[in-house]
Amino acid sequence: MQVTAPTGNPYGSLIERFFIQQFPSPLSDKRELLEAITSAFVATGSVRYGPAPSPEQLVAIRATIAESIAAHAPVPVLIPWGGRKADAGTGLDVAEIGAFKVIAALDARVRAFYPQGTRINVRLEDTGAWYLFKDEPGSRAATHAYTETFQGAVEALDMKFLHAIPESMLMSERQYFDQSEAWRELILSYLLVSRGATDPRRIDEMQEWKRLAVAGWKGYIPEEQREFYIQRYRRIYPGLSESEYLNKLAAYLGGAITRYELGGTAAPAGVPSYITVSFVPPVPGAPDGLTSRRLYYRTLPAGAARTHIPAWRAKGYLRIHNDNTVTPKLASFGDVPEGLQRCSVILGGVRVETDYLVDE
Repeated sequence: MQVTAPTGNPYGSLIERFFIQQFPSPLSDKRELLEAITSAFVATGSVRYGPAPSPEQLVAIRATIAESIAAHAPVPVLIPWGGRKADAGTGLDVAEIGAFKVIAALDARVRAFYPQGTRINVRLEDTGAWYLFKDEPGSRAATHAYTETFQGAVEALDMKFLHAIPESMLMSERQYFDQSEAWRELILSYLLVSRGATDPRRIDEMQEWKRLAVAGWKGYIPEEQREFYIQRYRRIYPGLSESEYLNKLAAYLGGAITRYELGGTAAPAGVPSYITVSFVPPVPGAPDGLTSRRLYYRTLPAGAARTHIPAWRAKGYLRIHNDNTVTPKLASFGDVPEGLQRCSVILGGVRVETDYLVDE
């Protein structure tokens, strides 16, 4: 559909975009197509977590979309995903199904204007989960089950544009463990001695920082970033010492850099760049290079649940209302509502937990 707003009207482009979004159809005009696909990715505040991307981020995102248009190829996307539920005793539930719907809606929004749609890689961090939860009984079995169920659900939902890729297909587990441990030790030593230090000159003089920098680490790991992670560890693992929380952070960061070193990111191959869609909230102090093409989405639209938690960290359940309508909801595993009724369904041969709460 061709839409032309009055020449010289300051809101003409916005009005054009409104009509294109209301009545989507394949577009031949490359400028309109670029704007329509960009809007499809940026989405609305109901889907997106937090504010719209900055102008600098939009430039980077548009560049990736323009590359795809020029190549007549699907827009490449990477979604990082946890390797198992935070509670190892639970499996795929309403939270994952809600996120699948959000992801499918993204592809549908793009495909309405651009038949090539998207090509989305979901990185299932099973090797990372084996490492981070190696001392927790039953964790490996829970990770295996979660990965297999996730892949089965993708197939059952016939999401051909989505490719669930376990890290274990990309990296040697032994090498990942050994390298992550080496990084953990270096990072922990630095975190312990630099706690509270904000002067870069003082940090540069620390032997622990020098060893970390020589190994290839970039950036000082600012206090705001440390607190972001430690506050979450406090909620998940109450009662630990400060050094134990820092050790968990060091293990997480060590595993993250090892993933990149070993090529285990599952990033779309054969493309100049890709867009990352993250269900994890923005991390304060994250390097700009890691976030320039990153968008943050909600697990469930804001109209269904104001709470946002990544699906693998959340207990997803259904709320059945007095008028017999059903709404998906999320809760942290430390705040699961009382009175939840156990239930599950079989989705194309895959069991999905559908616990529910009935309004009184």
